[in-house]
Amino acid sequence: MTSQPTPRLTRGQLLVIAGLARGHDTLRIASDLHTSPAAVRTLIRRAAARTGLKRRPQPQLVDFAYQHGYLTALPTERRPRPTYLTPRLMEVLEGTARGLSLNEIAAELHISRATAHEHRRRLRKLLGAHTRAHAVAIAWQAGLLGPATAAPAKTVRPLKEF
Repeated sequence: MTSQPTPRLTRGQLLVIAGLARGHDTLRIASDLHTSPAAVRTLIRRAAARTGLKRRPQPQLVDFAYQHGYLTALPTERRPRPTYLTPRLMEVLEGTARGLSLNEIAAELHISRATAHEHRRRLRKLLGAHTRAHAVAIAWQAGLLGPATAAPAKTVRPLKEF
């Protein structure tokens, strides 16, 4: 069995993913990169296609980028990070990182959609995250989803801090 090579992401795609990891929305990322929101959405779509991600790509792209060492040069955020989440919140976090919808998380965990929504809200509050992608990034930085240095950094110029 041969392993598939890691898809190469463009510098623009990495900058957009870094913006998502910082909890920024499309408008803020577009402003920071001096481009249009439509161009940012296109970069997200193309990065998702290149990595084989189909739905809800923002948290999945952040997770992918940390797994493959693309965001190791991104400075960690200066904030107190939880070192422990309840097992249920960890399950919700992992589902979010996989790009599952609230309905899919609820079905997988055998809970109601409202309960899944409340768990996700609490998770974002505990992590101090602005978005689902931001929660995934903070979890990686805190070592909750895996060490941020799990893979060597790819050979790209350092990412600017957003």
